[in-house]
Amino acid sequence: MYAFNKAASELGVRVSKDLESAQELAAQAQQHVLEGNTDLAKQYQAEAASFLTEAKTHRDRAKEMRAKAKKLQGAIPIIEMKSRDAGRAAA
Repeated sequence: MYAFNKAASELGVRVSKDLESAQELAAQAQQHVLEGNTDLAKQYQAEAASFLTEAKTHRDRAKEMRAKAKKLQGAIPIIEMKSRDAGRAAA
């Protein structure tokens, strides 16, 4: 459970960094458009789009990890109960 939460948190940090990079690249692309360098602007826009796609992928993966952690957390009381029952049956 801890590992899933940790992985989700790390992905959340990655999402923030990817979004920040995408915003910076989009701003640079806009600057190149204003300067008339559309070819370079397109390259920066493509990079920005790539970072956005990556951020969305990481966000979705983080959601999956959190859901798995929650599911495991819910299973722990059941496992503990079955363990106690098995211990009683063995005694």
